[in-house]
Order: sequence, then structure tokens, then C-alpha cells
Amino acid sequence: MLNNNVDKVINSRYTWLWKSADFFRGMLTDEDFRDYFFQLLFYKLLSDKYRKEYDLALQEFGDEKVAKDKISHWINIPDGCLWDDIQLTRDGVGRRINFAVNEIARMNPRLYNLINKIDFTNQKYLSEDYLSQVFQLISQIDLITDEYTPEIFGQNFELFIKKYMVEAPAGVAEFYTPREVVQILVSCLQPEEGLEIYDPSCGTGGMLIESCYYVKRKLGDPKMLYLFGQEINEDISAIAKINLFLHDVNAEIILGDTLVNPKFLDNPVYYSGNHSPRSASA
Repeated sequence: MLNNNVDKVINSRYTWLWKSADFFRGMLTDEDFRDYFFQLLFYKLLSDKYRKEYDLALQEFGDEKVAKDKISHWINIPDGCLWDDIQLTRDGVGRRINFAVNEIARMNPRLYNLINKIDFTNQKYLSEDYLSQVFQLISQIDLITDEYTPEIFGQNFELFIKKYMVEAPAGVAEFYTPREVVQILVSCLQPEEGLEIYDPSCGTGGMLIESCYYVKRKLGDPKMLYLFGQEINEDISAIAKINLFLHDVNAEIILGDTLVNPKFLDNPVYYSGNHSPRSASA
């Protein structure tokens, strides 16, 4: 559980940040809004975390080379590719974002087609002026608290998933199960370390993530869980992978229809997180 002070900071920052997302309203479909804004949010979170790690390492060692070394960071971000670097750009914001996220994906293969999934130079969906305004608005807030952990880091992103799914049109919310419901389901299933867990309609990955935190609360090692999921919707599966990544949870997520083409048939599993045979669950 997060302490109340950290929880209040996160919620206040994200309430403000969600309002900045209103610049997208009316210009994008709900699906495009989700993809554009979630990818910008993902990039900002990673960039702020890298900057925080750099500052801490520089303070501890007093050496810029050490502070930039990959040993000091969760992911590698090349020079000139931080969010703050793009903030200094007046023209060509979309082009600079594309370059930065593609370079980050090149240095971190596990982020390929997650952080660089959107073409921000495609003005068919979003003009350069509007993109620049949204970018500058998001730039005004630091998304990493002084007490950040993978749980806090991941909850930052999940707040937006929840907010989007609650306000989204009918049909979109099928990909998200409220966290309180997921917690009850997992507590009933009582997963243990060393087991394989499979969610055949994993949605945004909540069931798999909560399984890790359940094991951790029971003083087990969540890294000893073997997690698998299948999701029919390509965009939602990408969000699930981002969500899992930010929570520092390792899981194999495969795109596909579980009824028509089920995966992981050779994997013995402890439990299935399926709530609906075709729609995603968590």
C-alpha cells in the first residue's frame, strides 16, 4: 500500500495532468487519444525517472560519466533524447519526439513498438501547433516523486488507465477491471511464488500485476512468479506491456483471440484470470 502523503501527491499531479489532456479532445477519436496521450505519458515518465536517477548518482559520486552510465539507470536514454531536450525545441516537435523515442527503442529493445508506436509527425490526426501546446503543458509537472518505487511508478500510469476507461465510451471499458475487484479475485486465488499464472484475456495486465503484489505482501519473491497473458486487442496489449514494464513485472503477453487461437497450451498454469471469454479483463 502507498502511504497517504505519496498517494495525495500522485493524485493531485495526475488530476492536473489529466486536465491538460483536454487539448486532445475533439481532435482525436477516443482510440487515437488513448494511443497519443499514453505514449507521451510513457515517454515523460521514463524521462523523468532517468533524470532523477542521474541527479541521485551525480550527487552520490560527483561524476557526470558515472551518473550517465547504464549501471545507474533502469533504461538507457541517449544524449539529446530526454523530454527536457525536446522542450527546448521551438519547431519540429513531432519530428524530435519521433527521433528521441526511436533512439530509446534502439538502445532498449524491450521498448520497441511500445515507446515508438505513434508517428507524431502525422498531422492528419494532430497538428504540430496542438502537439507543441500539449507537450509544453505536460512539461510543467514532474511525474516522479522523491519516494518513487516501481509500485508508485506503475500506479502513476494506472491512474490514467483508470481515468480513461471510466470516461471512455461504452465498449472501451471492457478492457479494464477496477483494481479493487482484481485485488479481491487475487486474494481468493492466493497465488504463491514459483507458480505459473495465466490470464487468457489480460486487458491492461492488472491481474498479473496484482498477483505479484499479493506475493510480495505475503513476503514471497514476486520475481519467482511466471506470468503469461493473451489479449485480442493490439493497442490494449501494448498498454498492458507498458503497465507491466512500469511496475517492473516480467510477463509474456501475446496478441491473439484466446477462443480462436489460444496460446500457452503447453504451459501448466496455477490459475486463469479469465472473466469473459473474449473481452479483456484487467
